[in-house]
Amino acid sequence: MAKHADTIFKLSLAVAALIAGLGVGYYYGIVLPARAEREEQRLLAAEQARGEAEAKARKEAARKQEAARTAYQDCLNFADLGYRNRWTAACRGQHLADIAEYQDCLDDLFSTREGCMRAHPVRAERDCNLPEPLARTLAEDRDRNKAQCSAAPPPLSAGASPTLAQ
Repeated sequence: MAKHADTIFKLSLAVAALIAGLGVGYYYGIVLPARAEREEQRLLAAEQARGEAEAKARKEAARKQEAARTAYQDCLNFADLGYRNRWTAACRGQHLADIAEYQDCLDDLFSTREGCMRAHPVRAERDCNLPEPLARTLAEDRDRNKAQCSAAPPPLSAGASPTLAQ
């Protein structure tokens, strides 16, 4: 029986060593590589998320920059439009005053149409020549309005338009 016990003991040790070897082999052959692969996938996912976040941040910064550029250009266009509108209004005012003077001249019994046309020429209603002080004032207002475009404007509420010096 001792002989059988010794053989059983040796077989038990061999089976134990085999089981321990299988456990170590399973750990190093399956568990660790799977853990390393999961860690690598986690790092790749984190890198991809970081890349996507950076791309999103760059896209948002570009969108904000484009919005600021558009707002600045709109402000400049608004300043030019106001300048042209005020110039046209001044020309129209001169034109209406010239027509009134011409009509008053025609109402005079001793005046002829040609004489009134020479004495009171009617200036163009648009794109006329304005007196130097008025033209300078309009240009200074336009330049002041354009300079306001460079300053950081307060955020506008929806539907509001920038207010410029009239």
